[in-house]
Amino acid sequence: MLFGVSYTFAIMNFMLSIMIFMYSNDFRVLFILAPGMHGLGFIASAKDPLFMDLLIIRMQKCSKCLNRFYHNSNSYDVM
Repeated sequence: MLFGVSYTFAIMNFMLSIMIFMYSNDFRVLFILAPGMHGLGFIASAKDPLFMDLLIIRMQKCSKCLNRFYHNSNSYDVM
């Protein structure tokens, strides 16, 4: 844990804040957006400390394919 959030969330927050800062060239991003996102992560971590890791695993294992509605499941059949 780093300042109340998991290391995964802290790294994602840092990377996203730096990318937005480089795009906008405005220091307010670092002083307003980064602590705001960290606060949201702190609130989410109070409920479940590993929510970011669970979200990453869910995105890796439960991907959505385009013909999901045709087969009612994830299938890579061409139809």
